[in-house]
Amino acid sequence: MTVAEMIKQTRTENNMTQEEYANKFYVSRQTVSSWENGRSMPELQTLIDICNTYHLSLDTLLNQDKKYVKKTSRIQMIYKKLKYIVPVVFVCIGIYMLYFGAWTMRNKAMISEYNQNVLSLGYVREGNVYKLYDGYITYHAGNQALPKLKWDFIYKNLSARYNDGEMIWNINFTAEDDIGYFNFGVNVDSEISGEITADEEISYTKTTGLAKSVLDKNQTQIEDIVKTMNHHWHVIYE
Repeated sequence: MTVAEMIKQTRTENNMTQEEYANKFYVSRQTVSSWENGRSMPELQTLIDICNTYHLSLDTLLNQDKKYVKKTSRIQMIYKKLKYIVPVVFVCIGIYMLYFGAWTMRNKAMISEYNQNVLSLGYVREGNVYKLYDGYITYHAGNQALPKLKWDFIYKNLSARYNDGEMIWNINFTAEDDIGYFNFGVNVDSEISGEITADEEISYTKTTGLAKSVLDKNQTQIEDIVKTMNHHWHVIYE
């Protein structure tokens, strides 16, 4: 006899409705119906209570209903695993929340410091960027924020644009390990690239197209721009 058959039998032999049977064992009528149809099975303690109430042998019943035994064993196995997994999950969640909280505070602090540093140089905010106008050249510094769960800005760069009506230079600048790296895009298809040290010594690593003649004629002005951007970079990012 299966557990489902036993439940239905004990109920009908005692002239009980599913509602009455459910009330006796503190479950819903739908649960009793589900038991009798084999869609679900009672918990082990409830099954023990039923057997004790109707003087049935639990051992005999379980020996006859292998399906219930297998399901109960599977549930017990899952429960044992969960006993170890759930605490680990909660610890991981706790660590993540602490890390995320610390990252949020750092993000706010770094954004605030970045904005203050940019403004201290005389930049003004226009839309999503900061700009500093100096004659024919306009320096740009974009908004910054920490990438998700990272502790530093990924892109630490500045840009500028020189336009005197005859020449247009698009300049990019970044630095690493006390060395600044600059690139001038001259008009359309020419460029000047180079480096500047902490002592403001400038060297050129690449010139193409018209850039060589531009460098020859405007080296002092180009180097003034590089030194200015180098100074701005260190004020903003260090």
